[in-house]
Amino acid sequence: MDRLPGRPLSGWYKAFWEDRINEHEIPTRDAMHTYLTDYATNTDIEAVSEYINAVGALNQLQTFRAMLDGTAVPHSRERHCVRCHAPYTEATNTYDACQVAHAYNAHGYFTGTVQRARVYEFKALCCEGVVLREQGQNSKRYMDVPEPCFRGRHTTDVAIVEETYNRINIARCKLDDTGKCVRAHVVSNLDQPLLTIRPEEEEGSGLS
Repeated sequence: MDRLPGRPLSGWYKAFWEDRINEHEIPTRDAMHTYLTDYATNTDIEAVSEYINAVGALNQLQTFRAMLDGTAVPHSRERHCVRCHAPYTEATNTYDACQVAHAYNAHGYFTGTVQRARVYEFKALCCEGVVLREQGQNSKRYMDVPEPCFRGRHTTDVAIVEETYNRINIARCKLDDTGKCVRAHVVSNLDQPLLTIRPEEEEGSGLS
């Protein structure tokens, strides 16, 4: 199971329930058999029934079953995002943890002046209609920087990302001899936009 359903427990909840578990000695199967056979009375059955029903409910949980059969990946285990190529854990995989920067054509076009400064426009290669404007050539004073190309959760599921691979800013994993992806994490930094050129304009260019 690549990703457990739901979100990981917060640190507070983990500590709370660990303390509760430590407060009680959880009986084994043999202890329950012995208790029911030799010690339990009819006044104890209600508590025993509640315990057995609770154990049954726990055993039916998808996450618990996946843990027992070894198909679940712990929240704390490091994974590799097949979209932005960042390392992550499910414990830190929030709704906006994965952010991919737009890739702009490095050839800017003069579009006019603002406050006596020449304005250059860079067109995004990944998303039609998205542009980046720079006030003053090579000044790195960017105007109204667009939001990231992608913002969402990290994933290890290639099928989810498949249709967005473009060989520019969202590229498939490139594996070394050990099977480890060697692509650099595509960081979304609004202060330092990613300037590149189309792969067909120069062999080996872009992020493909």
